[in-house]
Amino acid sequence: MAKIRSRAPFREHGVTAAEELKCLPLMYSYTGDAQALSLAKRAYQKVVDNSLMPDGGIVSAEQLEKTAFYSVHESCDISDWSWSFGYMFMATGEPGFADLIERTTFNALPGAVTKDFKQLQYFSAANQTVIGPTNSHSPLRSTRMTYRAAHDTECCPGNINRAMPNYVIRSWMRASDGGLAAVFYCPSVVTAPVGSRSVTIVEETDYPFRDTISFRFMTAQPVAFNFQIRIPQWCDAASVQVNGETLADKHKPGTFASIRREYRDGDVVTVKLPMPVRVESWLNGQSVCVARGPLVYSLKIDEQPIVHTSDPPEIRKLLGGHDIQGFPEIEYYPLSDWRYGFPASLKNELSNIREIESDMTDNPFIETNTPVQLELPLCPLSDWVPAVNGVRPGEPSGLPTADQRHATGPETIMTLVPYGSTHLRLTTLPIVDAGE
Repeated sequence: MAKIRSRAPFREHGVTAAEELKCLPLMYSYTGDAQALSLAKRAYQKVVDNSLMPDGGIVSAEQLEKTAFYSVHESCDISDWSWSFGYMFMATGEPGFADLIERTTFNALPGAVTKDFKQLQYFSAANQTVIGPTNSHSPLRSTRMTYRAAHDTECCPGNINRAMPNYVIRSWMRASDGGLAAVFYCPSVVTAPVGSRSVTIVEETDYPFRDTISFRFMTAQPVAFNFQIRIPQWCDAASVQVNGETLADKHKPGTFASIRREYRDGDVVTVKLPMPVRVESWLNGQSVCVARGPLVYSLKIDEQPIVHTSDPPEIRKLLGGHDIQGFPEIEYYPLSDWRYGFPASLKNELSNIREIESDMTDNPFIETNTPVQLELPLCPLSDWVPAVNGVRPGEPSGLPTADQRHATGPETIMTLVPYGSTHLRLTTLPIVDAGE
């Protein structure tokens, strides 16, 4: 308890912290102990304030650390912090915790795996411009950033498979007033009792790439209840229609819209959550990340995959024999330059960021098929020199220094793609002032 009450940030093992802290919201949920809830809110806020990454994950190179340009998170933490934040949401009903889970699920999770879900990174990062056999941002186990089916310990391969089910099973919840709440959006069908009757709701959507979600009600008899819909914090112009008629209510960001009425068979509720492009400040204002709805965007880096069907002896020694035949290890090397900065003036000229939409596909997290890309002018930073040795050869040692933070050519139109569609990426773009 003293660690929670102190101002010092947590430095515990990331997974252990996620597992232990969830005991506080669980205690509150079962006992109503207000002190447990107060401690929980303080503890989780400390974690977010100190260790939140742009992709929604929590910094955890085993231990919790302060967010930095080269921060990583363990894939176990992607799953466990989503699970842990879920208990805080269930205890408090505060939509901000649901926003965090959504951001993690649509960014950190798909970014840590190959898009057929056969390989994963033990450690993954918001900024990773080379994935070689030993290019690790952490001194712990240099192989842990490669994409492989097994790593030197099995925790992440087992845990990563819980992450998406965690999202799905909490997509629908019972509200405190006995009604139903749509918490996370995905194509789904739910059948649940409401009072003495049963209702089935069919949800159809291409969220998070599209902004419209429809809910079709199926019930043998009319049933009255309060249907609640989460309005994310990033959405300030949400609208709701019932059977084609727009409700006059204003829906505040970071709340739940309540639609209390008698529902009949065939009723349709349609929610529109406009997703304007926004720019978020990161790393003490030295960089930004670009987001649209719950999706974070990264610089598109052309990738050269190198597939190894067996590991050389020196890597097998590092892995301790924890390799799996039939699931190759994959390395990724950049075929295009990633050294670009974000012009400071663009923060006030977001209309210059162009959205390129295409049809939805079966797997929208494949980079070449992703249905929403962004084009924007970026500044080349050719003086941002990659390291030639150390644990990150071929990657910069951090954000560009003052003498590297100047445009070395005219602004160039570049493409950003959803974080989750990438293997190589630059996500926190360094800010370049016009005079630099």
